[in-house]
Parts: sequence; C-alpha cells; structure tokens
Amino acid sequence: MESKTEKLVKVCEERNYVHCITEGIRQAWNNSGNLLHYIWPALVVCAALSALTGLVTQQLASEPKTPMLIASLVVCLLSLFGGLLYIGTMDAMLVRWRDLDYEPVATMKTLRPLIGKRMARDCSLLILFILLFLLSFVAGYGLAIFQLPVWAFAVALLVILLLIVPVDMIVMEVRYSDKSIAQCFVGYATGWRYYGRILAFNLVGLILMVLVSLVALLPMMVIALVNLKAGESIAMGDTVSLPSHYWLLTALAFAVCTVLLLMASFAWSHAQCLLWGSITENEQKRQQTIEETTR
Repeated sequence: MESKTEKLVKVCEERNYVHCITEGIRQAWNNSGNLLHYIWPALVVCAALSALTGLVTQQLASEPKTPMLIASLVVCLLSLFGGLLYIGTMDAMLVRWRDLDYEPVATMKTLRPLIGKRMARDCSLLILFILLFLLSFVAGYGLAIFQLPVWAFAVALLVILLLIVPVDMIVMEVRYSDKSIAQCFVGYATGWRYYGRILAFNLVGLILMVLVSLVALLPMMVIALVNLKAGESIAMGDTVSLPSHYWLLTALAFAVCTVLLLMASFAWSHAQCLLWGSITENEQKRQQTIEETTR
C-alpha cells in the first residue's frame, strides 16, 4: 500500500506557475523525512565548509596577509565543490521523482552513480553562469567607455536581465532532463515561448528567497559586522579583545545560515522541477498538434 509520503505527484503535468510553487513546497515538506536520509551528507559538508569560511574570514579581518588570502581562496573552491555536491544530490533525487512519480527512500550508495552524472551536468551550468557574468561585465565596461548617462545604464541592465530570463529554461533542462548539454541549450527558444510564466515564477521565488534570507542571514551579518569593526579598530592601532568562544559563534552562525538557505533551495528546487515538467508537457502536446496538422 502506498505510504503518505509516496502519493503519486506527476512531474510532467500541466500546472500554472502558482500551482507549481505551492505543490513543490508541499511535496518537499511531505517528503522531508525521507529525503534527509541522503541529503544530510551534502548538508553536513556544506555546513562545515561554511563554518570554515566564517573562521577564515574572521582571521582575514584581523590579519590581512597573503597566506590568509590564499587560504580564503582555497576555502571558496572547497565551498564550491560542496555546493555542487548538494545540488547534484538534489538533482539525483528529483530525477528519480520524475521517473517514478513519487520520492522513494534512497541511500547514498544507490544514488552515487546518478549524483556523479548530475554533478558533471551542474558543473556545465556553473561554466555557463561564469561566461554570462563575463559577457555582462564586458558589456558594462563597453558602455562605461562611451560615458553614457545613468538612465542608459539602467536601461541596458534591464535589457540584459530580460534576455537572461529564458536562460532559466536551459538550467531546468540541464538539471531535470536526460538530454545532452548541447540539446539543453535549445531550451532558450522554449524559454521565450513561456517567457511570462518563467518570469512570474522567478519573481515570486525572488521575493520568497529575500524573505528567507532576511531571517537566515541575520546571524551571519551580525558576525560579519563585528569582524569588520574589529578589523578597522586593529588597523587604527587599537587593541581589540573578543571572547574566547567567539570563534565558535562565528562557525555556528555561518553553518546555521547555510543550512537554512540550502533547505529553502531544497523546497524551491521541487517547485522548479514541477515548472519544468509543466512546460515539457505543454511542449509535447504542442509538438503533437503540429504533427497532426501537417499530415
């Protein structure tokens, strides 16, 4: 008999973006117990790396020397790997959900091969985002050369943001489909056909993530402010004495903030997977209609 957490929820089913959000969050909540069976290793790795980042940042504020800068770069690279591990694990679970229409209890052993494949695909997304950032930077630098007014920069920024919206379809294709990376880039054209739905979905997501971030990032911001003020005081020649257990508070604040944000992305990924499934279902029906009319 089907358990409560295994109620069939088809990924590829027609839904509006509001239903994708509500159903995705509900699905993540209902299956949170099962999912933690294999999400927790990635969560622990990300939390530990975030805590280490906080400690390095604290030390860097008091000792802005080359070894600490190198250490901070190493920690950032390790944190990047931790993020890829978490997203790859999440994507592996969502692909299983896509195939089975429910989220089964799984272990790292059974998911390990799929996690590796998904991490490789997610790495291609990271490269795409870096390229988009570089192109945006070059475009902004080019506009600065012509000394355009502020309103022109604002218009250019708006145009760039509007052009980036369909890229979200590429992201969803890479994360939730089995298409080759080259085929996933065709999703940019699909993104234009569903531009309004994707834009509305992302705007609601942005609002929700800002609300979550205001709560999740508060401890980290307090710690960062204390570190900044301490660094300024030391630079001016003052003696700063922090509690002996302050390093523990720093590590804990960074770790807690990271876990809260990752859990928020955990729920949002479910909603995004449903949005991808809805668009995929519509595209299949659209293709069938075109084939029928051309016969």
